Amino acid sequence: ANGVPRRERHWRTAFWVVWAAVLAAKIVLAAHLAPFGDEAWYWQESRHLAIGYSDLPPLTAWLIAAGEALFGHGVLAMRAPFLALGALLPLLIVRIACDHFDEADAWRAGLLALGLPLLGMLGIFALPDVPLTFASALALLAVERAARTHRLRDWTLLGIALAFAWLAHYRAGMLLAAGLAFFALTPRGRALWRDPGLWLALAIMCLGIVPTVLFNAAHQWAALDFQLVQRNPWRFHADALVQPLEQALVCTPLFYAMLLWALWQTWKRREQAAPWDLFLCCAAVPILAYFVFGLFADDTRFRAHWPLPGYLPLLAVLPVLLRESKVAAWFRIATF
Repeated sequence: ANGVPRRERHWRTAFWVVWAAVLAAKIVLAAHLAPFGDEAWYWQESRHLAIGYSDLPPLTAWLIAAGEALFGHGVLAMRAPFLALGALLPLLIVRIACDHFDEADAWRAGLLALGLPLLGMLGIFALPDVPLTFASALALLAVERAARTHRLRDWTLLGIALAFAWLAHYRAGMLLAAGLAFFALTPRGRALWRDPGLWLALAIMCLGIVPTVLFNAAHQWAALDFQLVQRNPWRFHADALVQPLEQALVCTPLFYAMLLWALWQTWKRREQAAPWDLFLCCAAVPILAYFVFGLFADDTRFRAHWPLPGYLPLLAVLPVLLRESKVAAWFRIATF
């Protein structure tokens, strides 16, 4: 009996040590790296606050403006809100895992989140993917709790998270696609259509879409045209078939293999209902959809970060899968 608390304390301590070290490294980098092209563009937008811009919804510019209002003009100030959101992300993964698994596994999930390069380094730059990924994790936490508890506060949190995502980027639409898969394809999800909390969440979410709709309507739908038409050729290009290799490089090959293995294991457990059915939809839809879209979409800009929201539920379940699987013994040795 005494071994369990010690095990939990061990992983909790390890998490906070690594979390602090990673955050310190990120602060140093954020304070010294010069803004690159996209950041400079977003900073210019932050000097002219509006309800939308020609490339993105307004949240990135708003966060940069907030950082400079609080801490003065400078690269660290403009990146401060993004550093804060990036630091909170592993804590959300811990909380998501803790809702279903033991505390030791939850802290290990947090360590995995810190170790995934795409996620661990998030927040160094003032980019829209930081609030979008944060909103994705918050929405995953909220919808999983709402599906179990039917509490209005959980549905409200889901609506707020989705509104936050829509204020960050048009790729918030992928969160809706993942949710629709859960609500349409799983027995537990279909039963929730009768829950008034779901409609409350969707109503709150729409508040986050309003600024983007108003801006586009006033500017001949310029931002929507850029995201959906100008930047995408919408024709097959075979070079995009290397996307899995790109993901293996940005995640590290071992980590990517573990994530794909976790996706397969989640598929095998989908009949066990909570949380496997929801986590499967929230992982598989972004990962598979972005691969398919990538075969026809933007072939010039960096997009390796697109599937990141799909990795979040896999990080939450990976420790317990590794602990329970004999086949994955070599993963455990390599990772822990």
